[in-house]
Amino acid sequence: MGIQINGQTDTISASDGGLAVSGYELTGASNINVTGIITTSQLNVGTGGTVITTTSDGKIGINSTSPSAETMDIVGNAPKINIDSTNGLSGFRLNIIQSSGQLFRVQNAGTTAFEVNSNGNTLLANGNLVFSTSGTGIDFSANTAAGTGTTTSSVLDDYEEGSWTPAYTPTSGSITPFYNNGKYTKIGNLVMVTGTLSNNGSSSPSGTIEITGLPFSISAPGASWGLRGGHGTVWAGYNFPKDQTNIVAVPTAGAYIYDDAGNYLHASELTYGYNEGQCSFTLTYITT
Repeated sequence: MGIQINGQTDTISASDGGLAVSGYELTGASNINVTGIITTSQLNVGTGGTVITTTSDGKIGINSTSPSAETMDIVGNAPKINIDSTNGLSGFRLNIIQSSGQLFRVQNAGTTAFEVNSNGNTLLANGNLVFSTSGTGIDFSANTAAGTGTTTSSVLDDYEEGSWTPAYTPTSGSITPFYNNGKYTKIGNLVMVTGTLSNNGSSSPSGTIEITGLPFSISAPGASWGLRGGHGTVWAGYNFPKDQTNIVAVPTAGAYIYDDAGNYLHASELTYGYNEGQCSFTLTYITT
């Protein structure tokens, strides 16, 4: 086996029982070139203290002279692994040959946070999948569309749940609510809302009643016909006209309750005493 330091070569044999080098000073771009095999129970490399330690049972320590049971220990204030490509092909590749179990796992204080298993599944044990850029999401474009429609997007870029405040809003005057509660779920550009309303007084309401306060704007189904953007059903409760059982979402306007003949709910059809004019409804519509 030969060892070369700064261009000067010493040759030793395996029967020497060890390797001792003295009288050399490594400065600047000095190199140590070893031909053959170094066999040792532990190899420490460093300047002013051990930086890298390798042990005979396959452990590696960086800034650690006693690596633990893991294959590699990196110790420091802000340890990191930096991989730079010299051929312009950057990236990190992890190739593990294993027929079952976990291929890759990230833990926090011993608790698994993220893992990839041998089936190719990605598991998030704790926490959520968070997209930091608006408009990005889960891309399903690899799935071939089974229907006959024209696909405009295969990215699921939004999901949201929340509450909203519906209101009876007449063309003129005002209505004081008793109940005005609502919930919504938004998946992509599809909005599903529920609402409950009743009255507790009024001030000269007249004209058509609009349901205002929707959590998202209403989009028309197409450029050639922009009158309707979604539909739903209405439950007619106490002192509410029993024929008004439909609700429609109108772009640039709002939602309107109507009867089977297409007549919108009118202020004159409601009563405004305590908890009167009760209704609940569901509505599904498209937003932008």
